[in-house]
Amino acid sequence: MSIDWLARLVTVGLIVLALLQGIVGTTYFVVQHRFYAVVTPGVFAGIEHAAERSKDLGLIALPSLNDAPLGWWVEGVLQKSVVYGSPLRWLTFEDEIERATLANEIFAPGFPTAERYRLALTNGIDSLFIPKRWGFFDSARVPSGQDRAVLFENDEVVIVDVAQALEGCEAEGAGCGDQAAGDSATT
Repeated sequence: MSIDWLARLVTVGLIVLALLQGIVGTTYFVVQHRFYAVVTPGVFAGIEHAAERSKDLGLIALPSLNDAPLGWWVEGVLQKSVVYGSPLRWLTFEDEIERATLANEIFAPGFPTAERYRLALTNGIDSLFIPKRWGFFDSARVPSGQDRAVLFENDEVVIVDVAQALEGCEAEGAGCGDQAAGDSATT
């Protein structure tokens, strides 16, 4: 008799725990999905644009997004190497580590500056694919709208021509914000 009572109690307890886990898990899944959903429709539209104009865009660089190497998706769709930012712990191959180290340097806090644009050009990078959800994205400093450096833009991504962005940055500070604060080595 007492074993039946104990079994029923354990069963009811497990059912309550399963229901609680389902409710809490579903709530947190939504939060996790928003954070880890790197390739959103707007980002994918940017990737599609890059794929359609892959030859015109030349070598592309992009930052990591929420510490995820977004460049893996871009490389997969474009079927060519890109210079993508990433925490180095995710990478194994030497060429990946070299490209990620360069991208991390280009897209370090303070981006964009004339110095960073020059670094990109010196390393053969023609275009920058910049997600607007990137943690250091600053709409006042990155070229946008009708700026001639902008090759593509939507609500989630801007693709910038590096040479044009550098030219605009050096000419009047457009797209570079406060050069004195962000690029003291070149002013």
